[in-house]
Amino acid sequence: MKERRQSSFEFLRIVAMFAIVLFHSQQDGLLNVYPTWKASKLLDIPQMFTTYELHIFGNWGVILFVMISGYFSITSTYNLKKQYKKIGVLLAKLFFYTYTIKLILVDWLHLVNWNPKTLTDYIYMPFNDYWFVKVYIFLLVFIPFLNIGLNALTRKQMKSLIITMFVIATVLPIIFSGFYDERNYAELFYFIMYYSFGAYLRKYNIYKDAKKERRLGVFVFISGFILVTLFTVLLMYLAYKTKDMMYLNAIQNIHRQISFMIFMMAAGTMLVVKNWHLPYSKVINTISATTLGIYLIHGNFMVENLLWYRWVNVGSLIHQSPMYIISYSVVMSLLIFMCCSFIDYIRSVICRGVMKLFRR
Repeated sequence: MKERRQSSFEFLRIVAMFAIVLFHSQQDGLLNVYPTWKASKLLDIPQMFTTYELHIFGNWGVILFVMISGYFSITSTYNLKKQYKKIGVLLAKLFFYTYTIKLILVDWLHLVNWNPKTLTDYIYMPFNDYWFVKVYIFLLVFIPFLNIGLNALTRKQMKSLIITMFVIATVLPIIFSGFYDERNYAELFYFIMYYSFGAYLRKYNIYKDAKKERRLGVFVFISGFILVTLFTVLLMYLAYKTKDMMYLNAIQNIHRQISFMIFMMAAGTMLVVKNWHLPYSKVINTISATTLGIYLIHGNFMVENLLWYRWVNVGSLIHQSPMYIISYSVVMSLLIFMCCSFIDYIRSVICRGVMKLFRR
């Protein structure tokens, strides 16, 4: 009998993906109209602050996805065939959604004017803007070998490895300006760090008492959130006083996955959920299984402009009240989440049906 996944972590996947959709509503919506807003509307501080607060949770969700992978995958045995099958399934979904979306939006409905100029452009099209998928595929390739190395380490050695990666990845870029460079420090390094942390939590307890560990998680999450909020307020104040938009750009940097504050929020969340035993729920696990599809649909580069500019039009909220921005963004993000989840569920049902036919 197939082992049932813990619904607590599956519920966390759902929350993390919703946070990513909400993040995109701000990143590809309101934050994309800031260049003109910045020039004339620096007094709209409450609206700007609200947008940045919603923006915080995007990379929190990204980090959680990788940490959850580490939490579950660290116990898997060395099996390259099984791992490459996972990669194949991920690539199949990626190619399916990319070319299906192009067929519908570009070739059929003519809502998007985009056509590859060369065969190379057409082949590479599935990887446009899907940075997470690209890095995650590389992580999947290395996981069997990472597990061998991580399982060979003692608890002290594993802790030292995570601390070292944490300092290199999140502390040094703050102390030394320009230290972080994507050409030298690929996102894969960060994913390995998050994976290792998730693996550590699976192998070891911070405290033997689950309640103590859960309380620690709440404290770490709140501390990270308060810190990133205070830095956001400080940078907004500096932007307002100096009229220098460099400070607003810096806000987006402290909201990225390289931020130690966002890492703290994700680490705290994992400590809480690790010690929260939610009974198995078929509904939760079914929705959780569609989270990759949700990302591939709403995060598609052909869908983004239509979604956030023409259909949802989050950019029009610039001068609305903070409560209206929150309500509208949350409701629209939830509707998009539900629609994409339903589409991916139907796709999975059809695929299972087709596979059954071939097995007969």
